[in-house]
Amino acid sequence: MIRALLAAALFCLPAAPMLAETGQGAPAAPDCPENAAQIVFNMQAAIELGAAPTLEKIYETAEIAATHCPGSSDIQGLASLLFVSLASAVPDPGTQLTLFSKAYDAALRADHAYANGTGTVVTGTDGAEVKLYLYGPAFTTLESVIIPQLAVLATTPGMERVHPIFAQDAPLEACPYTEDRGSGAEYEARALSRAPADPGAVGRISGRLLRLQAACPERAAYFDWALASYFNRAVYANEFRPGEARKHARAALAHAAAFSRAAPAIRGSGAEENAGFLSRMIVTLQEKFPDLDQ
Repeated sequence: MIRALLAAALFCLPAAPMLAETGQGAPAAPDCPENAAQIVFNMQAAIELGAAPTLEKIYETAEIAATHCPGSSDIQGLASLLFVSLASAVPDPGTQLTLFSKAYDAALRADHAYANGTGTVVTGTDGAEVKLYLYGPAFTTLESVIIPQLAVLATTPGMERVHPIFAQDAPLEACPYTEDRGSGAEYEARALSRAPADPGAVGRISGRLLRLQAACPERAAYFDWALASYFNRAVYANEFRPGEARKHARAALAHAAAFSRAAPAIRGSGAEENAGFLSRMIVTLQEKFPDLDQ
């Protein structure tokens, strides 16, 4: 019953301001209450302690925080985590898509609002002062949960609840992640490099990676690593389709070569480890397809 009420609530509460993938800010929002950070922090702490109230109350708190406080990176990070907690508690794919979408939007707002400052002060459960730094937790969750779950929803046969990041074909107008915190693009790239690589998934996942690469040129080499890694996985996920496997192997080798040509300074984080992985991948694929034209 609670879950049914939550599903209904998704269509009754005011929607949070969307942050379109153009790099533009959200529309004007109502004033953010002075104690908003404390309220959202208390809710997240209650969830972690297993003492959270109803799902509806969690949703209401997350939605109001996302709607009223788009300029606070810490509050948006907390709102994103609350939406993820809710999505993990409901089985309906349509409701999951709505909640993970809201979590994704809140994470983007956390990124765009980072320049406004972080380290919001709240009172912890023990009464001591706590400074919030939610960019890391929000983007770690983006990589480990939000993007992977959106990818699964978009590519699982019979489910196909497709978020716009996987549905569109047109190029992005701008990188959805800010340049000063460019690591945001790397979080998504890593998540997508491990996304489903089954026959029906490759087009959606690789398409998103390629659009991000074109829109985020400062991270282009990092996306070459992610694409090489993803296409390498697609080779083994499509072994029963030799023609597709060879095509994916060729793509993996091409992106690995592009990564190797990039200057070390622009290869992104973990460059040495990623280069080592690609070197081993190249050897393996060349052994597997000795007559492959690169």
